Amino acid sequence: MKEDETDLATLAMRALSEARMTDAVRHFREIVRLIPDSGANWFNLGFALRGARDFDGALTAYARSIEFDDRPEGALVNRAVILKDDLGRMDEAEAELRRAIELAPRFVPALFNLGLLHEVVGRREEARANYREVVAIDPLHAQAHARLAALEEDPQRGIAHVVGVLRTGRFSQEDAADLEFALANALDRAGRYDEAFMVVTRANERKTKLRRPEFRYDPAAHERLIDALIAAFPTAPIVSPGRGDQRPVFICGMFRSGSTVTEQWLARHPQVVAAGELEMIPLFVRERLQPYPKSVASLSEGSLRRLRADYLKVLDRVAPDAPHVTDKRCDNFLHIGLIKTLFPDAVIVHTARDELDIALSTYFLDFAEPISYSTSLPDIGHYLIQYRRLMAHWERVFGESIVRVDYEALVRDPQATLAPVLRALSLDPDQLDAAAAMGAIRTPSAWAARKQLHGGSIGRWRNYAKHMGPVRQALGM
Repeated sequence: MKEDETDLATLAMRALSEARMTDAVRHFREIVRLIPDSGANWFNLGFALRGARDFDGALTAYARSIEFDDRPEGALVNRAVILKDDLGRMDEAEAELRRAIELAPRFVPALFNLGLLHEVVGRREEARANYREVVAIDPLHAQAHARLAALEEDPQRGIAHVVGVLRTGRFSQEDAADLEFALANALDRAGRYDEAFMVVTRANERKTKLRRPEFRYDPAAHERLIDALIAAFPTAPIVSPGRGDQRPVFICGMFRSGSTVTEQWLARHPQVVAAGELEMIPLFVRERLQPYPKSVASLSEGSLRRLRADYLKVLDRVAPDAPHVTDKRCDNFLHIGLIKTLFPDAVIVHTARDELDIALSTYFLDFAEPISYSTSLPDIGHYLIQYRRLMAHWERVFGESIVRVDYEALVRDPQATLAPVLRALSLDPDQLDAAAAMGAIRTPSAWAARKQLHGGSIGRWRNYAKHMGPVRQALGM
């Protein structure tokens, strides 16, 4: 590679590491212009384009990578992940994975992702078969073992499976944590609560040590962010109404507050399509609106129009003909001021739940690094207090356009609980079809959301009451 191309590659990789996807895309585009016959360069461009939420561009770049690569299975898997997670095109995603497996029958990423796809669409036994094939090839594949334990309907078998795997003692800290989260949840299902809490605490301690400095929870910094958001949006923004203002429906609140089941039930209305967790609002904040939230006040009408158009393009890719499309990115609750600036008439669905149940469920789930508060009960408690403070402000500012959905009420009577949301969208609540089949569910709540609604998880925190002191103290209970 010539010196110019080496410099470009350095700039591109630095931009990727700093999550500056627009810059990474620009550098990789220049690289493929200079060296258009390198599969690796097209692959890197595809990765950056997906990070920039240009899904069509990413699919095209990965397709070009396949043209020049004699081992194209990696690009095929990445195309499948985009089709599955970002575009909801499950049949096409499965076809890409099966093509990868046909080319490389022992390619573990393809087999594992096929298992994940089967879970998304509700095909439990096929997912099990995929994960078993993965561990037959790679006996130390911690994530596949964890998924096998989670899919065990008998928690005792799940416990035995993970304990047997952990006894090999040859796992990295990250893999050991994956297995311990699986074991803790199996112990919880078995009613072995003290053991479950001990194991999940160990898993969270491992995750805390592995966290990169930029993803460690900083309570003071988070309080400053909440202060800035409140100051930036003291009243409802005065903006020109945009076209399609009620097409996106934003479901947000704390993670583990019932957003998945809320979305799936809303999608049983013929005028609503579930898009899952879209990344566009956080991407706007990160890439186009710094310093945020101060920058929002100075946005021109042209800038607002471009942001609206870019968001609606994503909805068009996911559900081109749907009158209403849900975006259940939970932590968009931080950005309700921005959302209402872009879509003044948008309906915000605020999913709420007993905060101690939220805290416990958060602690038992292995979140990605950016959910930085999840590995510590005191941090979870602090984050909940700041969430309370911000949501109280948004409700004062935006009033009835924020419709609260309480998980406990949803479980008791989903149709009555969701009727106010549908009325806010000018839809007939009587058209909500309780018998409609669920679509793909791309969150950790997939199997729970597929079950018939029940109150089994309500008050779950009481099983761990003696351990919940740090959260109760933070919440002033």
